[in-house]
Amino acid sequence: PRPAVQPSEDELKHHLEYTKGGWM
Repeated sequence: PRPAVQPSEDELKHHLEYTKGGWM
């Protein structure tokens, strides 16, 4: 398990695009 770190805005945006891309 990785430590709970506050994701940066860039990472958050990237994650949103990632999930929006149909990864989930």
